[in-house]
Amino acid sequence: MKTKCKKREKVRLPKEMLEESIARISRAIAEAKEEKKMYSIRLKVKTVESIKRKAAAAGIPYQTYVNVVLDNAASA
Repeated sequence: MKTKCKKREKVRLPKEMLEESIARISRAIAEAKEEKKMYSIRLKVKTVESIKRKAAAAGIPYQTYVNVVLDNAASA
């Protein structure tokens, strides 16, 4: 069964939200350019699912989110 898609309307974001989004994306890009090495660790499935939900809410890929969390923990 086919469903009709509603016509998308343009959404205007407040200037602060737009600037915050741009800053978050810029940080993620800068972090992605740093030298990295792949590691393998075993994690609980529910832990990874929770991380993925939090990353989605932040609007960033989950591996980038994990990198940020681990960097913050290592710097504390």
